[in-house]
Amino acid sequence: MGSFATMFSRFLREVAVVTKDNTFDKAAEQFNRIENLRPEAATSFHHQFGAPAPAQGLETINPLLLSIADAEEQAWRSLATAQ
Repeated sequence: MGSFATMFSRFLREVAVVTKDNTFDKAAEQFNRIENLRPEAATSFHHQFGAPAPAQGLETINPLLLSIADAEEQAWRSLATAQ
């Protein structure tokens, strides 16, 4: 199943080849890592949904969501420096 991050990372790899700018390749790697974190977050939400006290487990998901958000911000900022 494709997602924005997967498709965008493929696009960035193509841009890196055409422009010969490895900034795009590095950003593509970052977006791939982000995409690999999303199933872990989804699984955590799924487990919490069925838990007796779902809200209590959300504090364990919060750091993962923050790490995804931080990684996305870093990936977008890295593109700002591309030529």
